[in-house]
Amino acid sequence: MKCTIHTLLAAGAVTVLMTATQASALTLTNRDASMYNVSVTENDKTASIQVEPAQTLEGLCAEGCTIALENGATHEFDGSESVVIENGQISITE
Repeated sequence: MKCTIHTLLAAGAVTVLMTATQASALTLTNRDASMYNVSVTENDKTASIQVEPAQTLEGLCAEGCTIALENGATHEFDGSESVVIENGQISITE
């Protein structure tokens, strides 16, 4: 019985940590009618991501990153922002 209680407590702790990490990570929303190819560089690793119209991506760059649109617009973020693509530009939402 003790093992089961410890297992449940450990699983609960992992869930809380994952939720806290995701809550502090960047959220990116595409408000435009066009799809964008976005490059996200975090810890010297770059990922290319397609962001569809009206799509919201959560949990990006928890430790800060650089986001670049295919039009050359590049912005640095600390990882806790809510960011939008609107009219082909990246900006932080208030």
